[in-house]
Amino acid sequence: MGCNLRDLAESEVIDIADLAGKRVGIDSFLVAFQFLTAMRARGATGDGGPLKDGKGRPVSHLMGFLDRSLAPFPRHNPARRRGDSGFHLRWKAP
Repeated sequence: MGCNLRDLAESEVIDIADLAGKRVGIDSFLVAFQFLTAMRARGATGDGGPLKDGKGRPVSHLMGFLDRSLAPFPRHNPARRRGDSGFHLRWKAP
């Protein structure tokens, strides 16, 4: 279904600031469709429920989109998040 975009364009690492003021195209059909159908199922009228824009069009396919497309950045030291207090058990050989 569709085409593999990796065959059409080369991968390049850029800084997110380089995209400021530019339009970015994202191949997101399956992700958008998943959110749209999930929200339609939840709405009382089957049209996306309360997630609509000012003109009454459903925008549920846009909600949660970036949650899946961006990797989370750790806010704190991972050892601290796990509750590592510095106390460690030491196993003794029998």
